[in-house]
Amino acid sequence: MQNRPSPNFEWNDNRWSPPYFLWWGLVLGLLGLALLLGSMPLVGVSPILFAGGILILFITLLYLRAPALALFSTIFVNLLPQGLTPDPIQSVCAVLLLLISLLFWLLQTGFQRRKPIWTAPMLFVLGFFLWAFISILWAPDLVVSRQALVQYSLVITIAFLLINQVNSEQALAGFMNTLAASGWVLLATALWVVLFGNYTLGDRLQIFAMNENLFGLMLILTTAGVVWQVMQASAQTKKFWMLLSIIYILFSLGLIALSGSRGSFVGFVLVLLLFATMKTTRPWARWGAVIGIVGIVCAPFVFATVLDRFTSSTDDLYGERDVLWKAGFLLLNDYPWTGAGIGNGPYLMLDYVNAASDNDHIGQIATRPAHNPFLEVGDDTGIVGMVLYLLAFTSALWLFLRQFYRAVRQRIAFLTAYCSLIFCISIGFLSAWLKSGGLADHITLFVLLALWIIPYRLQFSSDVVQHSFGGENSYG
Repeated sequence: MQNRPSPNFEWNDNRWSPPYFLWWGLVLGLLGLALLLGSMPLVGVSPILFAGGILILFITLLYLRAPALALFSTIFVNLLPQGLTPDPIQSVCAVLLLLISLLFWLLQTGFQRRKPIWTAPMLFVLGFFLWAFISILWAPDLVVSRQALVQYSLVITIAFLLINQVNSEQALAGFMNTLAASGWVLLATALWVVLFGNYTLGDRLQIFAMNENLFGLMLILTTAGVVWQVMQASAQTKKFWMLLSIIYILFSLGLIALSGSRGSFVGFVLVLLLFATMKTTRPWARWGAVIGIVGIVCAPFVFATVLDRFTSSTDDLYGERDVLWKAGFLLLNDYPWTGAGIGNGPYLMLDYVNAASDNDHIGQIATRPAHNPFLEVGDDTGIVGMVLYLLAFTSALWLFLRQFYRAVRQRIAFLTAYCSLIFCISIGFLSAWLKSGGLADHITLFVLLALWIIPYRLQFSSDVVQHSFGGENSYG
């Protein structure tokens, strides 16, 4: 399938972009100026800083021409493994890129007189955020509340911009390529840790400061981008992308097993099993089965860590999460309508965990999340916040399933392939996410929220509609 420019896609809008020769003349001129002045001593100004400023200006102009690229860069930076770069640098870059994305989208929307897209799920998300903001009135620690509100504002803004900017086949390709690139970086980083880091076979693989469960969840989510690259590839390049996707599944399955994350391992295997139920994803189910069988026969040591955690007599099936869930409900029972205040639930959980268990769980630990995102939201914001949060995601899932049914009924091949893929990824992701801690405000969940709403936006795209009624495609 050949990608065709869409009149709805911002990158190719002549009303916004300068003439072609003028644009590239400006780009080359700025690069030349950066090289020239960056190598010359300047009075009172560091040449490196000055060259960096010129480079930032160049990047800004690039994003001005392609605002969606700024958003995709923001997502890529946010999905980098924690600890790969110094935390202040990664955090600052993520915030600055998001501000640039928002600014350029606002400018473009204003110049082209477009209306922002508000869907019911995003309105519920906004309602939840407003209630979370109100909860600081009774929060015991305002610093923690501020940090939680900042995180929520970042991920909600990313989801909102995705829904507004991914409105065509080409825009979706850019988004999926970003997810795929993030997944490959994550895989490469994990392989580097295994080969050159301090990893010892038999221990749980940890990628720098990243939580082992989050590592698996991110690999599950980014699998969508890797598989989608195969689905949208032309006949000439499809074999190449298919080979890459098989390599990706091979290493993902092995590295998740080395991490010892039972939830993520089950979630990834579940994705592969669900692939077998969909025509467009069935090839990956077959290859996943081959990889799993060969891996168990030829390299059983790869799966030893996760299998040991399933069979360990010192670690129950839930990893003591049943104690945390009980403690979370005890906390919610004491603060039923208001919660402890946004971000403060994990800090109040310690006494409730001790009350729910015979062992002392406090020790040197400062916080204890309930290890169920919905329960954690309830502990923070009470039943009101939990209901709004739950409505946001259930309404988005319902919108997604409606579009899935519509695409199958009307034989829209493009949307059918997309929805089949995202449905499988979602089940695997949620099966692991529901027993994870501290991920209620993580970017992965809000990217998934956007993935559910995107089919609603794509139904109005002319290049997507052209794939209906069994037209030529490369999805089957």
